[in-house]
Amino acid sequence: MVLLGKEEKNGWMTVGYQSTWPLSYEVMLCAAQEIIDKDLKERLDRVAVGFANDCTECIDEVRKHNRILTDCPTVSKENGFLIVSGYSEIMESNLQIKFYNQTMSVILQTTNIKVFSESGDNAFSNYMNSIEINTYIKLANENGHIEIPIIKKPKSIWKKLFSWS
Repeated sequence: MVLLGKEEKNGWMTVGYQSTWPLSYEVMLCAAQEIIDKDLKERLDRVAVGFANDCTECIDEVRKHNRILTDCPTVSKENGFLIVSGYSEIMESNLQIKFYNQTMSVILQTTNIKVFSESGDNAFSNYMNSIEINTYIKLANENGHIEIPIIKKPKSIWKKLFSWS
């Protein structure tokens, strides 16, 4: 993923990333599951889905299905965005990640603002890249293969979301 910019507001750092390839809902579900399984685990606090300003909170349903997103009817049905949040054991902070369907846009929000002054703007880039790489490896292993498009110039929604784009 490519870091596009960051903005601090109300004790949270919002960081915009561009994924390497456009995100299908299948990829978003897999990426969110990787975050839950490999990092947030029992410290998962929120799962939400929706379209535009319509957001459905799904944490109770996700807990009922043992944190398996594809087993949750509300979450597994295609949506415009998917949010997961909780305490990251890896990054030692609260974080929230929002994936936008059929785009290359991912937003990370964290309370660990100090890490950016200590490690620079790319403080979370290895974390985000690891999620993306693990997602495509998992999908390839499950499907026997995965087709990854070659893209010329990605479309971005960043100008609509943030002033720093």
